[in-house]
Amino acid sequence: MLRKFDLKGTLFLCTMLLALGAAAQNNTSSPKTKTAPPTDTTRTDSLKAKQIGDVKTTVTYTATDSMRFDIDTKKVYLYGQADIDYGDISLNADRVEINWENNTLKATGTPDSAGGKEHGTPVFKQGADQYVAKVIKYNFKTKQGHISEIVTQQGEGYLHGETVKKAANDEMFVQHAQYTTCNLAHPHFYINAQKIKMIPKDKLISGPFNLVLADVPTPLGFFMGIFPTPESRSSGIIIPTYGEATDRGFYLRDGGYYWSVNDNIGINFLGQIYSKGSYGLSVASQYKKRYAYDGNFAIRHNYRKTGDESNPDIFKDYWIEWSHRPVTRKSSSFSASVNAGSSGYNNRNSFNANNYLAASFSSRVSYSKTFTGTPFSLGVNASQQQSSSGVMNFTLPDVAFNMMSIYPFRGKTGSQNNWYQNINMSYAMTSQNSISNNRLIRPTFTDIDEKLYNRDLNTMLVLKESSTSDVLKRMNTGVSHRIPISTTFRILNNINVSPSVSYSENWYFRRFKFNTVNYGSVLGDSINADTTNGFYRVYNYNTSISLNTRMYGTFYTRRSKKIEAFRHTINPNVGFSYQPDFSDTRYGMYKRVTANNKEYVLDPYQGSLYGGASRGKSASMSFGLTNSLEMKLRAKPDTNAKADAKPPKGKKVSLIDNFSINSAYNFAADSFNLSPISMRAQTNILGRFALNVGATLDPYIYVIDDKNTTTGTRINKFAWDTKGKGLGQFSNFMATLSTSLNPAALKPKTLAKAQNDPNLQSELDFINANRDLYVDFTVPWNLSINYAFYYSKTGYAASNITQSVTVSGDISITKNWKITSNSGYDFKSKQFVYPNIGIFREMHCWQMRFDWTPTGTRGGSFSINISPKASILQDLKFTRRRSWYDNY
Repeated sequence: MLRKFDLKGTLFLCTMLLALGAAAQNNTSSPKTKTAPPTDTTRTDSLKAKQIGDVKTTVTYTATDSMRFDIDTKKVYLYGQADIDYGDISLNADRVEINWENNTLKATGTPDSAGGKEHGTPVFKQGADQYVAKVIKYNFKTKQGHISEIVTQQGEGYLHGETVKKAANDEMFVQHAQYTTCNLAHPHFYINAQKIKMIPKDKLISGPFNLVLADVPTPLGFFMGIFPTPESRSSGIIIPTYGEATDRGFYLRDGGYYWSVNDNIGINFLGQIYSKGSYGLSVASQYKKRYAYDGNFAIRHNYRKTGDESNPDIFKDYWIEWSHRPVTRKSSSFSASVNAGSSGYNNRNSFNANNYLAASFSSRVSYSKTFTGTPFSLGVNASQQQSSSGVMNFTLPDVAFNMMSIYPFRGKTGSQNNWYQNINMSYAMTSQNSISNNRLIRPTFTDIDEKLYNRDLNTMLVLKESSTSDVLKRMNTGVSHRIPISTTFRILNNINVSPSVSYSENWYFRRFKFNTVNYGSVLGDSINADTTNGFYRVYNYNTSISLNTRMYGTFYTRRSKKIEAFRHTINPNVGFSYQPDFSDTRYGMYKRVTANNKEYVLDPYQGSLYGGASRGKSASMSFGLTNSLEMKLRAKPDTNAKADAKPPKGKKVSLIDNFSINSAYNFAADSFNLSPISMRAQTNILGRFALNVGATLDPYIYVIDDKNTTTGTRINKFAWDTKGKGLGQFSNFMATLSTSLNPAALKPKTLAKAQNDPNLQSELDFINANRDLYVDFTVPWNLSINYAFYYSKTGYAASNITQSVTVSGDISITKNWKITSNSGYDFKSKQFVYPNIGIFREMHCWQMRFDWTPTGTRGGSFSINISPKASILQDLKFTRRRSWYDNY
C-alpha cells in the first residue's frame, strides 16, 4: 500500500515540464494544436534537473517513446516505460499523466495490440515497499489517492484489492480484498473479505471473512479479523491443531499466543487440552543476534490423566530444552544443548518417535578458547545425562587444557630429513567433578562376603531437596595428565615405523579403605570397604612400536569382454607394546588384605573417573591385516574419437571396501595369551546396498564342570588343539544391510538459487541437517530399508539371536499428493514397532498433513494440520514434515 506518496518531486517535475512546454510552444507555428504521440519507439526523451527551491533530491525521469506537453490544459504526458525517480520513491508505468491545474497524477498500463494482456502495469516503490496496480490516481495536494486492482506485500503476506482509497494519513481502504502468503498473481489460497482497512507497517483489519482454498470457498472464517503486518516480527494468536488420541480423547493442541519482544527475541505461550482431563503448558523462546549467535529455550509441563475415571493414573511431568549456537567462531565460542526433565516425560507425552524410543538424554554447555599464536587451548564444559530408569549423572565442571603437538628438534625451516626431527610431543590435562544419584561402584573381592560395604553408597537416590547431602557424598573428582611422545620414519623405503612412549598421571581426592573383620569360626572373615578423603596420585607409563606397509596385486583378465582387471590391496600391520605391573608392591598403588588365610590384592581407586593403575604385566604383540578389492571395467570404444585422442579410461568398481582381521598375543600373561580374533567387512553392493559384517572368534574352549554347568568354564587350551573344535567359537556375529532407493535424489543445484540469499543460509543449513523433517516433492518415491541381525553365544549357553527390519518411505500419488509411512518389525517379539502413516497435500504456498498411528501404545491416534509454508520452502518444493508434537 502507499504509505507516503510524497510528490515534491512530481511538483517540481510538473514545473519543469510546463516550462519546457512553453518554450516548445513559442517555437511552433500552431501552439494550440495537439499532436498525437509519435510512433518511433526507438527515440528516448529524458531530462535531469538539479536541486531547485525546496526540492532536496535530484529528480530524474525518462520515457522510451515520447513526452508531450499541453500548456492549455496544464498537463504533461509520458509514453512508453515512463520512469520517475525522486529519492527513495520511484514510479514506473507505460503511461503517466500529470495535471498541474488539479494537482493530480494518473498512471496506467497499455493493452497489447491484440487487446489482451496489459503491459507496463504501474509499479510504485518507496524504500523496501512495492505496489503493483492497474490504475494509480493521486492528488499530491490532499495526499489522497484511488487505486484499482492493487497487489502489494505486507509483512509475510500479499494483499490483492479491486479498488483502494488512500487517506491522508497513509491508511488504505480496500474493497473486495484477498489476503494471502502465496506470492503468485493468482494465489492458491487466501482470506476473502468484502472490506479491509490497512494500516501500513502495523496491521490489516477486516470485516467478515472466510478461507478460500484452490478457488473453493470454505466455511472456515470469522465475523472480523486482525492480521499483523509489521516489517519486523509481531505478536499474535496461534491457532491450535485438532485431533483425537485413544488414551486422552479429543484435543486442541499447540494453540496459544506469540509475543514478539523485539526484533531479536520471540516467545511462544502454548497449551493443549484433552477431553479426558489431561492438559499441557509450555513456554518456548527463540532468540538471534545477527553474526553472533542464535538459539531457543523452552519449558514444558504436562498433566496426564489416564485409566479408570474412578481411580485414574495421574502423572505430572516437566521438560527443559535449551540450544545456543555461535554463528561465527573466533578465538572463543560458547554453545549449549540441554535436554532434561522428568524421567518419564518423553515416554508419556512425546509424540516424536526419536524422543519416545530414546533410552537416555544428555545435555551439554561448552566454552572453548584458543590462545592465538600458541599451541594451547582451553575448554570448559558442564554436562548432564539421564536415563529412562531415573539415573542422572552430572559433570560440573569438565575442564580440558591442551597443547598441540610440537616438534622440539625441528629448525625454523621445518626440515624433516632426520628421524629425530619428527619427534613430537603434546600435553593434555582434563579435570572433572562428577555427581550422580546412582550407587557408587561396589569394590570386587572375588569370593569374600561384601555385606559390610557401605550401604549408604550402594543404593540409587531419588533426587529431591532432602537428598542433596547424600548426593554430594558421591561426588567423584579427578585430574588427569597425559604426555605422549612419538616419532615416525621409514625403513627399506616401504615400511613405516612409529615408536612412542606415553606417561599419564591421575590425581584423586577420595579412595577406598579396606580392613578385615572377623565374624567368628562359623562365618569367618569379611572385608569392610569405606571411603577416605585426601590427595592421591596414580601414574602409568608404557612404550610401543608399530610397523605397517601397503602391498598391491593386479590380475588382468584376457577373455572377459567387460572386466579388464582386479586389484587387491593389502595393508599388514604389526606392533609391540610393553607396560609393567603396577600392582607390584614397589609401586605402592594397590592394597593387600588378608582374609580367611588368603591374600587379596585390591585396587583402592575402583570406580574413579580415570581408573586406577594398570594391573598385570603386559608385553603384547598386535597384528592385523586389512584388505580391499577393486574391479576395473573395460571402457567402451569411442567410434567418433580422433586418431590422436587418448583412449577412454575404464570404470573402477569397489567389491570389498574393507575386510580386516585383528588380534594380539601377550607374552607376559600366564594364561589366555591370545586375544579373541575380530573380523570386520563392509561393501556396497551395486552401489545401492550397504553391507556391514562383523564377528569375534574366541580361540579357547569351554568345559562343563561343577562351578558352571550352564555355560561351562573357559580354559587355557586352543580349540585347534582339540579334535572337533575347529578354530574356535564365534562369540558374536552381526550383519546389517541397508538401502535407500529413489529415482532422483535431491541435487545440490536445487538449492543454488536460494543460497544466493545470505538471509536464508541458516534455514538451508537446518534443512540439509534435518532431511527427515521434510518431504521432498521433487522425488516421486523413496524407500529406505534397514535389516539388522545379531548373534551372541558364550560357551555351552543357548545362543541369543535378535533381528529386526525397519522400513520408511513415501510415494507421490500425484504432483501434489504424497503418502509417507514408517514402521519396523521385531522378529523376536513378533511385533510391529511404532507404525505411522502420513498424507501430505502440497500446493506451493500451503500444506496439509494427516497423521495416523494405527497400532502400538498410541494406536488409533490421529492429527490434522493445515498451514501456510515459509517462502523458502515454496521455492525449494519442500514441505515441512511436522511431528505429532511439534512445538517448535
